[in-house]
Amino acid sequence: MRTRDNGATKKVEKTGSESVPYVSEAIINRIEAHGGPVAVVCSCIHLSSKAPIARAGEPDWYAVMERNLTNLRGISESLRVPILCAGDVFDRWNSSPELINFALDVLPPMSAIPGQHDLPYHNYEDRHKSAFGTLVRAKRIQEILPGDDGVLSWFCTTVTGKSMQVRVYGFPWGSKLRLPKDG
Repeated sequence: MRTRDNGATKKVEKTGSESVPYVSEAIINRIEAHGGPVAVVCSCIHLSSKAPIARAGEPDWYAVMERNLTNLRGISESLRVPILCAGDVFDRWNSSPELINFALDVLPPMSAIPGQHDLPYHNYEDRHKSAFGTLVRAKRIQEILPGDDGVLSWFCTTVTGKSMQVRVYGFPWGSKLRLPKDG
């Protein structure tokens, strides 16, 4: 096993084509100087069975998606923080069974709200009929519900030893934006 550092990320290379990414020591030191991260936040993953036009030359689109999801998982694990996704896990709400199975195998555990691409005809009430809904049911995604019912709250300790509470309120596509009762 050998390591390679390109300044931003460091990969531990294993035999074959596997590699496990993690955040470089320099980046971790900069993050820790500011108290440390509380989450990795992403959006618009847009899992799809077919590469977008701009990436049509990719020989294996599933391998590209897997590499990116593995990087996302590696960053989360390196920083020891959860992943929050602000919508559009899938490019289409009615994704193929092959793509849903891929997501079940490769998508890192995360908390998420559905974006408009995740909702049947942009209807939030029908989210359970979608690929996103399948991942929620399979417990691959913890859905952040709108309003006070969906608050995610956890305590974390910064590298300086300060304990703090983190709260996330979800406002999925089409839901009314409003302040939480306590906020």
